[in-house]
Amino acid sequence: MTDREDRNTIDRRDFLKLGLAAGAFALVGGAVPRVVFADELDLDTLRGVKTLLRPHDVAVAPDGTIYVANSGMYGVVRVSDGDAYVLGAGPGTGEGQLNFPRGVCAAPDGSIYVADTNNARLQVFDGDGSLIRVIGRPGYLDGEFLRPRGLDVRGRLLAVADNRNHRVQILDLDRERLDRQPVAVALAGGHGENAGRMKLPADVAFDADGDVHAIVKILNVVKVYGTDGAFKRAYGAGDGLNGPEGICRGEGRTLYVADTGNGRVLEYNVNGEHIREMKPKTEMVNPTGLAYYDGTLLAADPSANAVHVIRV
Repeated sequence: MTDREDRNTIDRRDFLKLGLAAGAFALVGGAVPRVVFADELDLDTLRGVKTLLRPHDVAVAPDGTIYVANSGMYGVVRVSDGDAYVLGAGPGTGEGQLNFPRGVCAAPDGSIYVADTNNARLQVFDGDGSLIRVIGRPGYLDGEFLRPRGLDVRGRLLAVADNRNHRVQILDLDRERLDRQPVAVALAGGHGENAGRMKLPADVAFDADGDVHAIVKILNVVKVYGTDGAFKRAYGAGDGLNGPEGICRGEGRTLYVADTGNGRVLEYNVNGEHIREMKPKTEMVNPTGLAYYDGTLLAADPSANAVHVIRV
């Protein structure tokens, strides 16, 4: 590792530590975008400038770089070393353009997967914002989407909450069809009332065992599936969940669920047993997307136009 690379890593960790002290941050755009922490803001400075607008999800790359699905501004904001810029400007339908992105995740190789929700597809960028590939198109078949939302990568498997198709698609990124799209190895759920089915899944996360946990907002539960699409169990029904919309894996065998309607985050173990409730120092209104990194939990809050920072 070079001195420059080592300094970058330290800077990113310092950024997260500063966020912990503030409890939340907002991104203020101008000629030169920069990061401003919540307790440093003068409300007058927010007039007439661009801010986080309905951020629905957040991800942290392996090197500590933060990515925010800034849905209301039709882009993904990258935050690194105290600076910020936008990946995938929009709105638009062209490659590299986004229309109300609702999900973002960082793969182990540093590539950034974005749920381009209103365009019914996924787009993949490198860490600097260059487009790598477009995945999917509108439709009902394997590899097609209707308003995709949360997504997660584990190894070379990609899980996607295919919201309006009422299912979770699990794609193998190492296998391609004749049209060069990844192969769907499983379709979990499907519209219905029985235990293994779902309606309008909002987010997904792989756990430490490789199973997929899917947030089913309308049922106030989390449903768990194997990577073959087989239903295993559900949890959260007795914990007072109110319209949950986000989930992420934490350290070891833990997961965090954004209990959106109750303005809180709940921690679970991999078996679905509730461990504790978590809240940041700043008031959390309706948390949605979550990301965990090195003892820190980030929670996107579109109602507050902020990303909250919680020490785990």
